[in-house]
Amino acid sequence: MDEALLRLDATAEVTAERVARQSTALDQHTAVLLAAHDARAAEFDLLHAHLNAVKHRVDGLVHQVEEQFRTLRGAIDSRASELNATVGQQVASVRGAVDETGAALLAGEVEAAKMRFDLRARIDGVGASIARPKAVEVILSNDREVLIRNGDCFFLFPSTQLNHAVSYLHPEFDLGMRRFVEMNVSPGACFIDIGANVGTMSAVAARRIGATGRIVTVEPIPEFEQNIRRNILLNGGMVRVEHHTCCIGGESADGTVEFEVFEYDSRISTMHGYGTAEGVDNARRIRVPVRPVSAVIPVGEEDLVIKIDAEGEELEILQALLATQGSLAGRKVVVAFEYAYEHCLRAAIAPEAFFELLEHNGIDAYYLDDRTGAPTQPFVRENMRKAGNVTFTWDGHGTALPATMPAPVV
Repeated sequence: MDEALLRLDATAEVTAERVARQSTALDQHTAVLLAAHDARAAEFDLLHAHLNAVKHRVDGLVHQVEEQFRTLRGAIDSRASELNATVGQQVASVRGAVDETGAALLAGEVEAAKMRFDLRARIDGVGASIARPKAVEVILSNDREVLIRNGDCFFLFPSTQLNHAVSYLHPEFDLGMRRFVEMNVSPGACFIDIGANVGTMSAVAARRIGATGRIVTVEPIPEFEQNIRRNILLNGGMVRVEHHTCCIGGESADGTVEFEVFEYDSRISTMHGYGTAEGVDNARRIRVPVRPVSAVIPVGEEDLVIKIDAEGEELEILQALLATQGSLAGRKVVVAFEYAYEHCLRAAIAPEAFFELLEHNGIDAYYLDDRTGAPTQPFVRENMRKAGNVTFTWDGHGTALPATMPAPVV
């Protein structure tokens, strides 16, 4: 009995210790849970405070935007009021001017106003003639030739020159050079066309030059002579014509040269070959005589207009023309020549030589405008790579712009 009680007491003690340990563990776990709850509560409080701060910032931004909008709206309203007032003043001023003009007309200025309107109409008419080229029309086309009317001129092309003919179907093709010829060739003048091709520029000159004038054409391709003469006849009737089938060079030019002809676009034919005829139909070489430029400048002619398109020989021709005792010594002349940086390289000519020649002779030269034919941009070293037609006048002593041409646009 006593032994049983002892065992029961021992068991009770063990149970009490176990209960105590479990109670302690439960207290510790409860403390951890309470600490975690307190931490979460602190985080929640912090997040709540952050959200309140964000809301406060947003409210502040909304207030700023509203203030800026009100300020901008006020500025717009103020500017609109100022503009309305300004427009009102201008309208009132215009009305006053109109009323004054009306009063002046009623007071006796009707005739003066009519003169002003007539002058404006004349100016508008000239501007329209410059701005809008006249129509183009194919008059004749067969297996031998093509006849085209471009503006006031008729241009005849052999059937082998269809590329050239097609170019003139555009109203503005070569328009600048055509208008240069129109402005500078006057009745009784002498027009010298060096590199005439089929005679399109000579045709333009023929319409201006009259029966007392003279046209001298130079073209190395023999079969073009009759085409040149027919173009002049179509446009100028019985104009005196002198033709030279040759190449032109300096004063020592002589003998013959080999000339490369691209038959379906003879405009690029040259004695300075392009290096290959690949892709060009019927390219061929011919031998033609070479003559000094003095041989084609008529003696006694004082009103000279010279066009030079010699595919690389322009410099040598200009050097001969401007020589002290050259063909132009003591004579006034208007010159237009083709310049291209690529032509210089192909002919092994330093482009600087053009500028040195002109500067040495005191000549100011200008590019021709592609539409109006008037002198525009100065022909100077800075524009060396710009291709185009270039013009100058020469009186044997210096240079000046032709009286018939507008002042250059610099």
